[in-house]
Amino acid sequence: MWRRLYWISDRTSDIQYNRRMGRRSAEAEFENRVRQVRQASEISQAQLAERAGLTRQAISGIEGGRYVPNTTVALRLARALSCTVEELFLLPRTESAPPLELASTSSTSGTPSPRLAVGHVGDRWIGYPLGAGWELQPGFQSADLVRASAATDPGQLLTPLEQLDHTAIVLGCDPSLGILSAHLAARSSEAHVRWLSAASQVALDAVARGEAHVGGTHLPDPDGADYNLVHARRALGQPGGLVVELARWELGLAVPRGNPKGIGAVADLTHPDVQIVNRELGAGSRVVLDTLLARARIPTSAINGYDRLVGGHWAAAAVVASGGADAAVTLRASAAAAGLDFVPLDEVRFDLVIPRPHLDHPAVAALLELLQGAALRTEIGALAGYDVTGMGTVRATLAAS
Repeated sequence: MWRRLYWISDRTSDIQYNRRMGRRSAEAEFENRVRQVRQASEISQAQLAERAGLTRQAISGIEGGRYVPNTTVALRLARALSCTVEELFLLPRTESAPPLELASTSSTSGTPSPRLAVGHVGDRWIGYPLGAGWELQPGFQSADLVRASAATDPGQLLTPLEQLDHTAIVLGCDPSLGILSAHLAARSSEAHVRWLSAASQVALDAVARGEAHVGGTHLPDPDGADYNLVHARRALGQPGGLVVELARWELGLAVPRGNPKGIGAVADLTHPDVQIVNRELGAGSRVVLDTLLARARIPTSAINGYDRLVGGHWAAAAVVASGGADAAVTLRASAAAAGLDFVPLDEVRFDLVIPRPHLDHPAVAALLELLQGAALRTEIGALAGYDVTGMGTVRATLAAS
C-alpha cells in the first residue's frame, strides 16, 4: 500500500517546525484526543513516546495543544496507539455558508461552476461562480525584484528576504497549483509557494539543476508501466527524494461547443479541414498526443497545425475558444473553463517531484501537510475531470545514488 507521507522527522523536528511556522495551538485547529486515547490504553506519556519514536516532551506538547504534529508524527502516534489518525485528531465543523446572491454579471451559459468567489458587499453576500473566464484568469505575476535592463543592476527588492527564504519555487503545468498556492497563503503567514507554469520536462530540468524546490510532471514512463517515475529518477539524481501525487485528471481534445467537425479520436485530426494547436516540446500533453498518433500509425505531418505551439493548458484552450483552432490537447477542466466541449483521450497522474534536501524547507513541509487536508481536496476535487483520491500519496521514495 502506498504511504501517505513523506517527511521523516527526527525526535524534535516536529517541535522545531511548529516553532518556526508560528502555528496556532492544536485545539484552535482541530479537536485533539491523544490524551484520552492514551489514557484509555493505560500507557504513560513516556511509554507512548518510546513507541512513537518521540520525546516525552513532544507528547506533552501535543496533548497540551502547544504543538501541532506534522503528518508523519500523527501517523506514528496512530500506529503506536493502534487507532486511526481520525480517532486522534478531529477536524472542526465548517461554518455554514451565508445566504448568497449570484452576481448579476455571472454567466448562465454552460454548466454552472460548483466553485464560487464570495464577497461581503455592504449587507449582501455576493457569489461569483468561477467560470465564464474567471476560473482561469490571465494576469501579471507579482514580482519580487525589479531591475533595469543591465544584468549588473542589483535591482530594487520588493519582497523581504525573510519571506523569500520561506518561499518554495514550484514549477509545473497543472492549473490547480494556483489553488494550492492560495490555500497555503491562507493557512500560514510564513510559508509561501511561488508557482510558475512550466511544461513537465522544463520543471524536471529545473529541479535537476537545483533551480526549483518542486517540479510538477505528468510524463508517461517509456515502458508505459507508470507515470513520472523514470523521469523523476533522472531529475532527482544523486540526492534522491520523493514523488508525491497531487491529482489525476482527464486529458483530451478541447473542441468548440457542439463539436462541429465531429472529432472523436486522434484519427479525426487528419481531416483536411481540421486545424489543431499543439503544446511545446517537453509538455506531457504533447507526449500523450505523440504516443496516440504513433499507436495509430499516423505521422505528425498528417496533422494540420501540429507545429503551431502554445505554452500551457489555458493557452491551448483559449486558442480553440477564440476560433483559432478546431482542437487542442488539454485538461477537461481547462476546456470547461473556456466554455468548450471535450473529447477524452487518457487519464494522467500529475506528481510533485521533490529533492530530498528540500523536504525540510518550511514551505515544502507545509505544502506536503496541506495535501492531507480536506479543504484543498474538496476544492481541487470540484474541478471538472479531477480525481483527488490519491492526493498526498507517496508514489516513490528514491534513494540517494
